[in-house]
Amino acid sequence: MLIGIIEEIPYRGFMLQKLAERLGFWRANLITSLLFLAIHLPGWIALQLWAPILTHSANDFLSFVVFGR
Repeated sequence: MLIGIIEEIPYRGFMLQKLAERLGFWRANLITSLLFLAIHLPGWIALQLWAPILTHSANDFLSFVVFGR
C-alpha cells in the first residue's frame, strides 16, 4: 500500500503540478501518465500483469466518469 502512495507523490504531487503550471492540466496529466507507463511497462510485460492493470484502469476511468475525479 505504501508503494502506491510513494509513487503518487512525485507523479501527481510534484511533476503534475509543475507541468500543469506551464502546460495546463490536461497536457501535464497526459505527460505524467505516459512517464508512469514508460517506467512500469517493462515490469508489467515481464510479469504478465495485464488483468490487474486493465481492471485498475477501468476502475480509474469509471471513477473519473461517474465522480469526476
